[in-house]
Amino acid sequence: MGETRMKWTGDAANRRFAIQGMVTNGGELAPIVEKAAPAAPITVDLGGLRAFTSSGVQGWLRFLDELRAKGCVVSFERCSPAVVKQTMAIADFLGGGKVRSVVAPYVCVACDGEAEEEIAVGAASASTVGAPRRCKCGGEMEFDDLK
Repeated sequence: MGETRMKWTGDAANRRFAIQGMVTNGGELAPIVEKAAPAAPITVDLGGLRAFTSSGVQGWLRFLDELRAKGCVVSFERCSPAVVKQTMAIADFLGGGKVRSVVAPYVCVACDGEAEEEIAVGAASASTVGAPRRCKCGGEMEFDDLK
C-alpha cells in the first residue's frame, strides 16, 4: 500500500472524493486542488486512508492550505484511525474543516480480529463508542482506543 489512490464521486458544484491507501508526499493530492471549484463545498471520505509518511503529512497540510486559498469549505467523513492519530499530534491537521464522522476501531479479545464502525460526530456518547461488539468468531470486541 505504498501509494495513494483517489476516487471521485459527485458533481462539479459539490465535489466529493475518497482517499485510500497512504499519503506519501502530498503531490498525489494536487489533482484534487486543480479540480476543486473556487469557494466550493468539498466532502472528503478518509475511511480508507491508512497512513502518512512524514513528507506525506507536509504534503497533506499544503493540500489543505491550497484548498483554503481557493475558498473551499471542506468537510471530512469517516476519518480513519490514522487520521485521528494525526489530529491528536499535529495542530490544525484538518485545516479548519468540519468532521462529520470518524471510524472507530475494534479488536476481538478472542481471535485478534479487527472491525471498524462509522460514528457520526455528536451522535454517540463515550459509553456508546466504548460498548463491546461481537466478532464473527462469537468473541467480544473491544474499542481500540488508539494509544
